[in-house]
Amino acid sequence: MRYTLCIPCSGEPPHVTPGLLACRFNGMRLRFYYRENCDLCDAMRKALIVFDRNRQSIDWQEIDIDRDVNLISQFDARVPVLCIEKQEICHHFFDERALLAVLD
Repeated sequence: MRYTLCIPCSGEPPHVTPGLLACRFNGMRLRFYYRENCDLCDAMRKALIVFDRNRQSIDWQEIDIDRDVNLISQFDARVPVLCIEKQEICHHFFDERALLAVLD
């Protein structure tokens, strides 16, 4: 199973850095806000992986909101949330149409 994570432009190795760096897709930042032990988050992550494998290759950064109090106040009851830049694509459930509309 292929899993695409953040690959920074600075030459650092691929990694996930909560809230600091973001992946780029067509010049936009795709971010997946989640929390541990969240069934909806696991389901959206799986949907992203399937979309990446079967539909269109994408890069995203996974950000655990529980590591940042500002993110908790912003996303607490709405995780998982998928965003590009500051635009929300979907929350709670993966919306393929909404993601495709933003990527096109």
